[in-house]
Amino acid sequence: MGAGPEPLTPPVQHAARVPGALPFDAGAAQAAARAVWRAGDGGAAELAAWVAGCTGALPGVREHVVGAGVPLPSVGHVAHAVDEGRDRAAAARVAGATVLVLAGTGDLAVVARVRAWLVGALDDPAVRGPLGALYRLGDEALALLCGVALGAGEHGLALLCDGAAGTAAGGLALTVQPDLRPRVRAVGAADDAAGAVLHARLGLRGVPGDGYAGAVSALRRACGE
Repeated sequence: MGAGPEPLTPPVQHAARVPGALPFDAGAAQAAARAVWRAGDGGAAELAAWVAGCTGALPGVREHVVGAGVPLPSVGHVAHAVDEGRDRAAAARVAGATVLVLAGTGDLAVVARVRAWLVGALDDPAVRGPLGALYRLGDEALALLCGVALGAGEHGLALLCDGAAGTAAGGLALTVQPDLRPRVRAVGAADDAAGAVLHARLGLRGVPGDGYAGAVSALRRACGE
């Protein structure tokens, strides 16, 4: 009877409001790789190149973690949650972050449904596109993480996806905005068979480390910190 927010707007309308990802800076990536290669560490050179390509330079690695294993606040509406995530990415950029980390745990059943849809194992004719999947299969916590991922591209940041919820949210963002792909990596290897399929389907490369803290430490070492 008019109480509460409207349902998610049709995916095609909402997708049109999502700004494109800034282009990956191949020149900055090559310059960073050459600088680090002089030290003889190919793995570090590749990681440094990724950070530089995402940010346009080789700045210090300053991470901003969203989720971190605690419940995310409800904002009352799935579509609004996406926009709230984009706002969080913008605020992190203003605060000096260069790497965003999606580390929310999320509802396991929700995350499993979304991951199944992303790899084509769940065929629901009512789901039309990634934002439709988010609305019908996901929840507000996952929507917020998806918004953060989209904001990483919008504001020129690198994005690390940690765990099942992080990769599910990152996968949804990639299907909304394919140009985001060069900016997105996973923390380590997938932790189960379903995750391995999702990593392969999305083309997610890993950053070595024990959890997101270890991955961030690897990035810092690669960037000379």
